[in-house]
Amino acid sequence: MIVIISTSRIPGFNLAAEEYLFSRRQDDILFLYINDPCVVIGCNQAIHDEVNLNYCKAKNIEVMRRLSGGGAVYHDNGNLNFSFIRNREKSKFPLGTDFLKPVVKLLNGIGIPVETGKRKDLWLDGFKVSGTASHIGKDRVMHHGTLLYDTNIENLKHSLAAELPDCFNEGLHGGGIFFDNLSEISQKSVSSISSVPSPVRNIRTYLKEKGMDAPVSKEFFRKLKLIFLTENSLNELTNFASEEIAQIETLQEKIYQKYTWIYKK
Repeated sequence: MIVIISTSRIPGFNLAAEEYLFSRRQDDILFLYINDPCVVIGCNQAIHDEVNLNYCKAKNIEVMRRLSGGGAVYHDNGNLNFSFIRNREKSKFPLGTDFLKPVVKLLNGIGIPVETGKRKDLWLDGFKVSGTASHIGKDRVMHHGTLLYDTNIENLKHSLAAELPDCFNEGLHGGGIFFDNLSEISQKSVSSISSVPSPVRNIRTYLKEKGMDAPVSKEFFRKLKLIFLTENSLNELTNFASEEIAQIETLQEKIYQKYTWIYKK
């Protein structure tokens, strides 16, 4: 497996990069990226059911739609996104939890006792810190997820339009629902899938409460990236070639920045 870390924080570019790596490469890839503030909804969601568009406009939070299913999520510079993109193993169920094992191992190894939840998400001390979603093709599979380290919880809570109870500690996070679990998801219409809110908390808050080292996001993510490299026996990252960047930017322009894609019914 190779590791690619995006040098861009533009949400549309990174979503397009995921599609490029899924559809136009044949190798096994771990893609890591950080987005500027945005809400990213699932492929089959109705934007007006999921996003507080007035709040997002007031706070300059971009609204995007991704390739995979699942629920709406909030991204910002305190959130690390990971994508495992690989060829399908014909004899293996593509929607299992194996892809989360390296993330769990990494976090457990640095003293963060996350556990895998029933919706293929990660939980820490009773709070959700990572939601995931998937996209399955004939020959390729993509599992991607969020990792809340020091996210702006107020922006997260108010940018998502689902009716959220006030009883949780830091906020709620809609998302992390696999699109095959339709029987477990409330549906507002036949054609759109609603997010399922969950109580969330930043990993950094947990570290502070436990009296552990709680570095700023940049340092924590740098540490994680180095561990990912070591775990994959790599000394350096593989970067996008200039022609690949051009193809990704074309996908970004033609699909992910298009009003007709973002606001599709």
